[in-house]
Amino acid sequence: MMSEMKALIAMVIVQIGYAGQDILFKLVIEDGVNVRVVVAYRLIFATIFMFLLAFIFERNKRPEFTWRLLILAFLVGLFGSAGPNILFAEALARTTVTFISTATILVPLVTFVLAAILR
Repeated sequence: MMSEMKALIAMVIVQIGYAGQDILFKLVIEDGVNVRVVVAYRLIFATIFMFLLAFIFERNKRPEFTWRLLILAFLVGLFGSAGPNILFAEALARTTVTFISTATILVPLVTFVLAAILR
C-alpha cells in the first residue's frame, strides 16, 4: 500500500508544481515581460539543470556525437520544446490560469482517447 501512496503523492506534487509554474508565468506575463523571453528563460534553466544531471549520472555513457545527432537535437528542441512552450505561454497570456491548468490535466486523456481510436 505504501508504494501505491508514493506514486499518488508524487503525482500530486508534480501537479502542484505545474499549477505554481502556471501562476508564476501568468504573473510575469501580466507584468509586461515578453512571452518569448519567459520561454527562453524557462528553457535555459531547464537546459542547465538537465546538463548538470547528465554530467553527474551519465558521465561514462556518452554516445558518439555526430552531425545527425546534432540536427536531431536541434529539431527536437525546436518542435518538441520551444514551439509548444511558446504556444502554451501565449495561451496563458490570453486566458486564465484555471483554464490552462485544466487543459494541461486533460492532455493525457485526449492522447489516450486518440491512441485508442487509432488502434
